[in-house]
Amino acid sequence: MISWKQELFDAVNCLAKDNARLLVLGRKHMLINSSNWKREIMKEMQNKADFFFAENISEDDAFLLYATLRSGQHCKFVTRDFLRDHKACLSDSLTRHLFRLLNNALYES
Repeated sequence: MISWKQELFDAVNCLAKDNARLLVLGRKHMLINSSNWKREIMKEMQNKADFFFAENISEDDAFLLYATLRSGQHCKFVTRDFLRDHKACLSDSLTRHLFRLLNNALYES
């Protein structure tokens, strides 16, 4: 079974081959050399992508969504998060419906 750390490494390498500009949002604990996050692997990924490290306890979903929208129509984002926390914040039924369509599209492909 492939770990999510390996999935991140593979995704960065794959997207970097297409000369895509990459932004990886992570947590500061990823910077600590450990059995989970090897310094050499992080350096290799940082040479291929821009990284933003949030506090370990932060809720960075809003930043991810903002950065994606602000980057324009060409931007794509990859996440393993279902973003369920945001559904409760949507006030009208049309927006909730659009969010559900987005969420379904993310996990169908």
